[in-house]
Amino acid sequence: MDDIFVLFCNKDNVNKFDKYINSRHKNMNFSKEVEIDSCISFLDIKIKRCMEFVTSIYRKPTFSGIYMNFKSHAPIEYTKGLINCLLYRIFNLCSNWDIIHREINNLKAILLRNKYPLNFIDYHVRIFLRNIFVASLNKGEVTSKEEIRIILPFLGNQSNIVKRQLNRLFCEFYPNAKLKIIWTCGIKIGNYFKFKDIIPSHIRSLVIYQYTCSGCNTTYIGKTKRHYKVRMCEHLGISHLTGKKLKYNYSNTTAVREHIEKSGHIGNFDDFNILNNARNDFECLIKESLLIKKFDPELNKQIKSFQLKLF
Repeated sequence: MDDIFVLFCNKDNVNKFDKYINSRHKNMNFSKEVEIDSCISFLDIKIKRCMEFVTSIYRKPTFSGIYMNFKSHAPIEYTKGLINCLLYRIFNLCSNWDIIHREINNLKAILLRNKYPLNFIDYHVRIFLRNIFVASLNKGEVTSKEEIRIILPFLGNQSNIVKRQLNRLFCEFYPNAKLKIIWTCGIKIGNYFKFKDIIPSHIRSLVIYQYTCSGCNTTYIGKTKRHYKVRMCEHLGISHLTGKKLKYNYSNTTAVREHIEKSGHIGNFDDFNILNNARNDFECLIKESLLIKKFDPELNKQIKSFQLKLF
């Protein structure tokens, strides 16, 4: 539970509620922030209470105003997307046009410091506002085209030449299709630095793992979308909360635990290791199928396989 916006009739109720909610559990600790001069910030929004709520953009005191530099080695679509994203944020968070106008001017000043040309900024502001308010006169007559997407590495100006050539070929040979090129930047500064702490292996999820019996080297390959430790405990027949041994149930067991019970070998966490990870459960299924096919583990006895398709 985080970031709760609450309205009270008077200030005394604020302290009463704060005292009450912090008394519910010893491990819960809530802090409060009250309005100052009828203003308060909530997430990215600055809220002012007058006859009605007036909202605008809130920026933290540590806000540096640094965005992607216009002269960065990146596709022009990235800079266009940045402007549209920030304009969309202004349009949706600000409550009236006076504030929207002021925030757009602030945005222009920030982007100019990031080397964005003024005519480039003004052009995309006009396009953004036109897309919101001006409906196409022939909207009903426009037929949607099939969109074909391809992903290519960004190589500077050469990529723009390739894009023009591909668009020309599509117009000539596939007039009923629309080409959308997605550029990827292979090497970034972020590739050389880790901004987040490494997740401990026992709480990782969406992983493909292998079990190797320490007594007979029998193997098993599986996947889990839950915490890695939870799945290991299920195989070992112990509670992931208390570590105590669970009663064996023949009708509801795993291949690994069945092997441990029948062979009498002792299983432990060291018998498991992570082979790979995935972004979602579907990718987990694919990688698990490929690894089972490659290593042919003895304990995998699926009666059906996951159908793989090649494109």
